Amino acid sequence: MMPGGMAPGLLKGLGLCLAAVLLALVGGALQVWQMADHLVLRSLYLTRTPEPAAGIRLIDIDYPAQARQGSPQGYREAQGSALLQLAALPVPPRAVLIDIWISNNPDGAAALTQGIAALHAKGVKVYAAIEPKNRQGKLSADYMTWHFAPIYTDALDGHGHTQLEFAFGMLKYQPELKLQTDAGDRVIPALPILATVAQADSLPASLLIPVGDDALFKPLVHHLASAASRFEPPIPPGVVLSHVIVGSFSEDSDNALQRPGPLLLAWALSDLLAGKASVAREPLNHPLALLGLSALAMLWSMAGFALAFRIVRARVAPVRWPAAAKGLALAAFGLSAVLLLGAGGVVLLAGRVMPVALPLACAALGALAAWFGARRWIGNEQVRRELAGSGEERAIQYDVFISYAHDPADNKAWVKSAVVAPLAALRHADGRPYKIFFDEAEIKVGRQWKSEIELALLGSLCAVPVYSERYFGRPYCREEIELADQLRIEGRLHMFPVARSVDGVPERYLRKVQYIDARANADFMGDLIVQIVAAVESAALPGTR
Repeated sequence: MMPGGMAPGLLKGLGLCLAAVLLALVGGALQVWQMADHLVLRSLYLTRTPEPAAGIRLIDIDYPAQARQGSPQGYREAQGSALLQLAALPVPPRAVLIDIWISNNPDGAAALTQGIAALHAKGVKVYAAIEPKNRQGKLSADYMTWHFAPIYTDALDGHGHTQLEFAFGMLKYQPELKLQTDAGDRVIPALPILATVAQADSLPASLLIPVGDDALFKPLVHHLASAASRFEPPIPPGVVLSHVIVGSFSEDSDNALQRPGPLLLAWALSDLLAGKASVAREPLNHPLALLGLSALAMLWSMAGFALAFRIVRARVAPVRWPAAAKGLALAAFGLSAVLLLGAGGVVLLAGRVMPVALPLACAALGALAAWFGARRWIGNEQVRRELAGSGEERAIQYDVFISYAHDPADNKAWVKSAVVAPLAALRHADGRPYKIFFDEAEIKVGRQWKSEIELALLGSLCAVPVYSERYFGRPYCREEIELADQLRIEGRLHMFPVARSVDGVPERYLRKVQYIDARANADFMGDLIVQIVAAVESAALPGTR
């Protein structure tokens, strides 16, 4: 069996852990932590504003209605025309990225193949995107079954995925996508990785890139309406192109990203081409690392508060303890925030992005829990000091303290009508009404409930515990009657139990103090009132009335 003080502490610890888990799950589901981390990265840690890399151009091709109806002929002819025009430039690009996956419908494939061949003749590498998800939206190693395989295997220099996730101004993607097959993992590089000199095996498992203003790419976009049209505006002669992205802004914008896919691809490509000046970072988002960091932040706040409060309370008057506790809770959270953000800056130098939003929230939760714990301690300390004081120093505030179980609801209603109402009608010899402590009416909003109860009991002449089936099953009821019994033994309080039921009442309480049986005595309140009036009127209360 657990020691008495251990079980409540364990329950509080478990409750705090549960609150932290719920905080993580709810915030994660609402993407609160992701958004906050992205804002921190952009506002505190970003040392360079993302800009388009030199030599990048984009070709935006209109997506015709026929293509949406399942006939890609006209669209692929326009793609082929775009590739032919790029091949005809005085200085062709080094690489072309077709940001369009080529379905297994063969219509128009010849035009597209012709354009790819023209670029190859000029020494230009050509890569295309693939769609690795099936109709159910799940990654599948059989992706080539819904692609036009001859172009991918015979015409292109390679293909890559464009599974780019965009949220809150940040772009995230995996340099390598691993798909499981019966023969083992199939590795597909990301299209921007494939088209640059970067090697996927030298990069982290995922990249997080701040995305700049899309308007910066506006002068670098050339529009193509159809196979029979030319680029608008035309690509200036003599311009040196490193990479050209061919796609459709309108068709590739109708998605959850709400930004044209070719532009996101251009931002990823620009970051890779920046080399050492890249702003991309690896997100440190392993679940165990996140949970460990969050737990550490919470414990740091709590430990920092506990140490500071222990030092401060020895140097200030007890009346100032509540204000000191509040200030120290804010200071503990502030110090945790400074440490977390500072650690985030150090980690960033190593190319990692440390999540700080959830750890900050847990630090605040720890500081809040420490503050509530300090409030309880202050209240208990006030009670202890009252108990340590002499009876003459005790200020009497109440004539009668009513202790009862709040459930079931009919018990509270019975106590209020059968016990509280008759006692409230009593008057002293000078006409003053008896002052009754009944927690429904006496505890004000915002006060410390347990401490108020204990201090009220310390300041009462008489206590009336109302025994019911659930009375001794309630921790606060047991604490109240134990404190009342201690004060009774010390001669500082009169106790008059009233029994609605004796089921569940410990034998020692049945033998210790004679109770008034409300079940067998219809006039039990008459007997109770006689004893209370005698106790109150015979009490010597100098200077307290």
